[in-house]
Amino acid sequence: MPNMEVCEQTLKKVMNGIPDDNYGIVKAPSAGKCIAIINEGKRGSGTAG
Repeated sequence: MPNMEVCEQTLKKVMNGIPDDNYGIVKAPSAGKCIAIINEGKRGSGTAG
């Protein structure tokens, strides 16, 4: 499971159209998983912060 911090940083880059070593723009389907993890964390699953 991707690290949430890495996910957030990667998503910010990808959303700005910047390729990221952790996951290229071409791997867009992975973004859904990252977003889900971030959303989980915001709901307080204990993985955030």
